[in-house]
Amino acid sequence: TDAPATITRVDDAAIQNTIGNSFAPALKEVKGIEFIQVGVVSVAVNARGFNSSFNNRMLMMEDGRITALVESGLPVGSLTTLSKVDLAGMEVLVGPGSALYGPDASNGVLTLQTKDPKQYPGYTIELSGGSRKFYDAQARSANVTTDGKWGYKLTGEYQAANDWQNTIYYPAIGTSGPLLEKNPDFHTDVTRGTGALARYFDDGGRLQLTAGIS
Repeated sequence: TDAPATITRVDDAAIQNTIGNSFAPALKEVKGIEFIQVGVVSVAVNARGFNSSFNNRMLMMEDGRITALVESGLPVGSLTTLSKVDLAGMEVLVGPGSALYGPDASNGVLTLQTKDPKQYPGYTIELSGGSRKFYDAQARSANVTTDGKWGYKLTGEYQAANDWQNTIYYPAIGTSGPLLEKNPDFHTDVTRGTGALARYFDDGGRLQLTAGIS
């Protein structure tokens, strides 16, 4: 627990002012972090030189909850239910954090922190597009009651892109040449959304119920 480790904080302004439709591009300024671009909308995050597109040694957390894909143990990455417009900040620990976080954190820990409805009320809409038929639309709405005791937020996102384009041939059996694959589809569609209901107490405490789908 006393081992030295580098912790980098990325705030809301840095995330929102970074080109891109997710949290990943903002991590390019963090020392010790490496990337594998595994698609137009997907990025694998690595640290400490262990660069791999399937890295289960980098732990990912959202608001203190461990987020990993079932069976593989890989970080959820771009399959997260959180949209960029709902991120209040990120913290990156580069170094072995297994003593505090378990064996999945031998390379480091990435923590995403969402926006509190009371601190970040209002509406946000973000639209982006690019080559390879890429487009992304995400929105967020949050508010609190007049007495300040209840708050809510809703976020949603849809993105699509042509991840890959190639002409694939398969070996033919009993014919003179290879066969062309019929209607190859490399189109990626991602839909995600979250909802939260928060109860605020006079002593500064907060009880929040959150649900999401991706």
